[in-house]
Amino acid sequence: MTQIDRAKLQDVMDGIAAGDAAALQQLYHLTSDRLFGKLFALLGDHALAARALKQTYLHVWEHRTQLSGQNGLEFQQIAAIAHQNGLNIRFSLRNEGHSVQLESPLKDGKIRSASRPRPGELHEQDFALLKAAYLEACDPNVLAETFGMSATEVRSRLAALASGKGGHANE
Repeated sequence: MTQIDRAKLQDVMDGIAAGDAAALQQLYHLTSDRLFGKLFALLGDHALAARALKQTYLHVWEHRTQLSGQNGLEFQQIAAIAHQNGLNIRFSLRNEGHSVQLESPLKDGKIRSASRPRPGELHEQDFALLKAAYLEACDPNVLAETFGMSATEVRSRLAALASGKGGHANE
């Protein structure tokens, strides 16, 4: 599993706290793939995930002095901000009358969803890709090397699997 370099992240956060816009670009480069994946999984829509991601980095910039010096917990704090932005978008859509499923996908202790295949219905490689991307938080570039595809193909495949448009064993 590829981890974000905590020392590098701390340096970047210190730069952001000092008002260095280039450091914000570095933060985006270091964290955006993971955050976007989490937001896409939450929202199920590329445009909404991108909106939440943009709001996250805007929040980081606006509150930069409060986010510095978190003793290695910077990514977790930024991920929590991203998650909150994603939830805010989901709730705002629901309040505007859009159909957004917020109920838990758990039933009898197992994940169930009518629109997505169960893990047993996934191709073995797709299951391994999902596990590495979401449970082990591997970087898309690392996944690309591991699974013999480009990072763009990894992102596209994860998006297809998350939307329920791919991965059935009988396909």
